[in-house]
Amino acid sequence: QNEELSTLYRALIERGNVSLEEALHVGGYIEELDIGDLEEAIAESSHADVVQAYENLERGSRNHLRAFVGQIENLGIVYEAQLMSQEEVDAIVNSATERGGKGRGKRRGGR
Repeated sequence: QNEELSTLYRALIERGNVSLEEALHVGGYIEELDIGDLEEAIAESSHADVVQAYENLERGSRNHLRAFVGQIENLGIVYEAQLMSQEEVDAIVNSATERGGKGRGKRRGGR
């Protein structure tokens, strides 16, 4: 129902259908967009539980960005930031994969 998001969705689907490389770049674009939106939401929130949820989502988006950039680089292509600064993207990509907080991220049954 949000025309702006609907238009963006259609444009990204169209762009991603061009090739594997473009699909990976679309993935990177979405994660950069999500990180920016989540940073803004964190700055605007005063509820610790909401901030924690946003931070968990942001951590996931940084991990996803690392994965998309890694796949793009496996194709021999240098990833160029699309929404964030190149320095911000490079700092994320050049840092270790992030895990969830204490007791999180484990399968059921304690495995």
